[in-house]
Amino acid sequence: MRAEPQLGSEPVRQTLVDRLVELKQVGAIDEYDVHVWGNAIRPDGPLQGTTYHGHVLEHVDAFREWAATTGASLAGCFDEHELHCTTTGEEYVTVSLPTACLAVYEANELRAVYPHVRGGRQHTVTDALERLGEDVDNTLVAPDA
Repeated sequence: MRAEPQLGSEPVRQTLVDRLVELKQVGAIDEYDVHVWGNAIRPDGPLQGTTYHGHVLEHVDAFREWAATTGASLAGCFDEHELHCTTTGEEYVTVSLPTACLAVYEANELRAVYPHVRGGRQHTVTDALERLGEDVDNTLVAPDA
């Protein structure tokens, strides 16, 4: 989840965290972690070499690999943008980070990433958490129709 408060997104983010707590309490999930990030990261920026930087980029790489192997699209999430400052002449690439993302792991293997698009249909974090609460028999890791 993004660290910065955004108008309109705070109630949604709180609802997502509350839902994770509920799913753990009822045994629908074994555990969860909430990782916090900014709205973008520079792959070759000043944070390179820090634990935070490595952790975020490892996740981004894994999410992109999951999308490539499953035919899903992460369009709008984890996109690269070239930035240029006309005042300083500075140029660099950033990777956008979504307000909320859900990564589903089974036996330490990444099985699904939300949000994503597959078959022309958007699959959101909220939808995934609701599906998980309805049926815990791997509904989030099965291929989407």
